[in-house]
Amino acid sequence: MSEDRKIQQVIVPIIGRPNVGKSTLFNALVGEQRAVTGPKPGVTRDRVAKTLRWGEKSLTLVDTAGFQQNENPTAEYIVGQVENMIEKGNFLLFVVSADTGLTPLDYEIADKLRPYSDRVLVVVNKVDPGNDIQRALNDFYELGFPNMVGISARHRRNLDSLRDDLVDKLPRHSIALPDEGIRIALLGRPNVGKSTLFNRIIGYERVLVSEKAGTTRDVINISFEVDEQTFHLVDTIGLRRKARVKEAVEEAGIYQTLRALNFCDIACLVLDWNQRVTKQDQRLAGLIADRYRGCMILVNKADEPTEEGKRSWRKHLAERFTFLKFSPLLFTSGLEGRGLVDIFSTATAIYEETNREIPPEKLFNAFLDIKGKISWSTGQARSVILRQIRQVDVNPITFEIEATRPHLLADPDLRHLRGLLRRFLDLNFCPIKLQMVERMEEE
Repeated sequence: MSEDRKIQQVIVPIIGRPNVGKSTLFNALVGEQRAVTGPKPGVTRDRVAKTLRWGEKSLTLVDTAGFQQNENPTAEYIVGQVENMIEKGNFLLFVVSADTGLTPLDYEIADKLRPYSDRVLVVVNKVDPGNDIQRALNDFYELGFPNMVGISARHRRNLDSLRDDLVDKLPRHSIALPDEGIRIALLGRPNVGKSTLFNRIIGYERVLVSEKAGTTRDVINISFEVDEQTFHLVDTIGLRRKARVKEAVEEAGIYQTLRALNFCDIACLVLDWNQRVTKQDQRLAGLIADRYRGCMILVNKADEPTEEGKRSWRKHLAERFTFLKFSPLLFTSGLEGRGLVDIFSTATAIYEETNREIPPEKLFNAFLDIKGKISWSTGQARSVILRQIRQVDVNPITFEIEATRPHLLADPDLRHLRGLLRRFLDLNFCPIKLQMVERMEEE
């Protein structure tokens, strides 16, 4: 992506060794339970981000995985990711623990941060009520950083001072983003390339990527602008069959995935170019359809797509996703950066449609045409007579239709009716929700 399409936001990573309370601090600052926490050190294998507005300034707070000293390749990768965030962060929160005092790993992290000391705030966590904050800070002055604050994230102690210190030190060009924006969620099975796609869109690596399925445990959210349109992009863990979910941490991540689907405007269903649609893909597509979310289908890992391959995929999806035939299909490659800009232009088009208010005159005339063209799929539906229609909501577009004996309409009949509404109202990409109301047959 070109430079003007990359994120322009103040990044504030939370850095520290495992089990100093980084995720608890993140949750306390953002005011909700977002980071997945647990009793074992290193449970946060991923990063979670949240764009916040404090006063007149805005920042993206990032919860990082802790530094880990072992030979586990995943831990080594996490260390590389955190070191990368040290350079990417505009300001850095270095978290240490008053419970344990300074450890060799704290000194090691401090050595890495010292070249950036002018933009580091040392956060001495776990100064619980009853303990003197100033006395707790004394042991940590030897780290040599000029900015320090003592808090208890668990008990929400002294968080206001932390916020004030942070806001005072943020760059002046940090301007609050508007609340409005299009919320896009990347959804799909594990290992279809969602995190690689997310990284490529944002312009730098934020998410742990691995060949092993299921390495993304947290829901990751970041805000940015493309062509003056604000987007909020969410990457989630891959959904698997429930029988395969064994860890409570991953169950929490799945809950967050479903929550992301519930609150997104556009769901991007990510598939793998090298694999055909599975039952799990169909299940996830059903969840999107049941919630009437705007949807686009991304066939990812299309590094060298052929026209024949694209035609094969279109035919395959038409057979497997009959209830999402209106959803745009894009061929993307997170690895090669192919098709990324199209994601945002397509999302904008879907969003505009889902929020369209149909002029009453146009809706009335279209309804007359539909009544003349309709041909019910099932025999019992032939006695159903459509009477009136009105639009009652947007996002999703919702029509209330009065009809005689609407209970006789089967799913194929309702799909046929939705198809005619799309045709005569020029609704090409958005889901349509129908509220059928029974009207007594006229004498």
